[in-house]
Amino acid sequence: YTVKNDRDLLKYSCLYHLKKGCSRIYIFNDGSTDGTIDTIKDLPNITIINNVKPFINDNSPKWIKDLMHRWDDSFDVRKRINTYNAAKLAEIENIQWIGSIDSDEVISTKISTGKDILDFLKKVDNKYNQVLLRNLEVIPQNDKIKNPFLECSYFFKRFVITEQINRVTRAVFYKLTKNEEWQAWFDYYFYKLRFGGALNNLLIDPKNQSKIPSGYYLGYNNFKSLIRTADVDNFIFDIHKWTKGKNSPKNYVTGNILHYDLYSPQAFINKFKQRPKNMLIKRFYLRYKLALIAL
Repeated sequence: YTVKNDRDLLKYSCLYHLKKGCSRIYIFNDGSTDGTIDTIKDLPNITIINNVKPFINDNSPKWIKDLMHRWDDSFDVRKRINTYNAAKLAEIENIQWIGSIDSDEVISTKISTGKDILDFLKKVDNKYNQVLLRNLEVIPQNDKIKNPFLECSYFFKRFVITEQINRVTRAVFYKLTKNEEWQAWFDYYFYKLRFGGALNNLLIDPKNQSKIPSGYYLGYNNFKSLIRTADVDNFIFDIHKWTKGKNSPKNYVTGNILHYDLYSPQAFINKFKQRPKNMLIKRFYLRYKLALIAL
């Protein structure tokens, strides 16, 4: 984990993964001021690392050298580099698999495989070096949730073919228009049509009452991954998964990440209000608007 002010969630996410067989958790503390680290410092098998700019040498991967100038400005860059460094630490400890997730996420293989995480990984064929886990986004059941891991049990189903069609058509639409807000409206009407009007993800800005379109997700429709630590020098880590570097990872798609995103009004405010201006990327229009509202 790379964390900043995740006091309400980090402890429970760590406890879950330790219970499921995780042998080591690396916590990169990115300047927390709310006592986040105090909540997990007494847990077993936790390594806490203050998030300082790492030393770069001739053996450092090129992609890290290319990103280092953005270290101070980008949380995502720090997360990417921290994940590589954690993988190298894990390899020294003879840990064969590592994942990079956020405090509001937990890994679940049971939904699709019937197996627990540790048993599942022992049986992954050697020809695969990355396991891709599709995220399932939480559906809050009320507006007074304190601990989503205990209180939330419903998630949006994934529609893989629908998402593939949306990904292609929205890319064409954006290439023609170059307008992020229009692309968000495209997503809104695409999924409204796909589900026969049943999904009405139209948000309202509480300050000026303007309409904010959303597609199927308030968060992301992507993956998180588990990677073999021995192979990380061959690939590039890109927030959600490892991608082509010296060669391409061989992926096995199964299991899920349960994503407890925006589970309460206060969690929404806490999540976005600490984001610096350079994280407000208009390309991701919905999250950009949510961040502006929270700030």
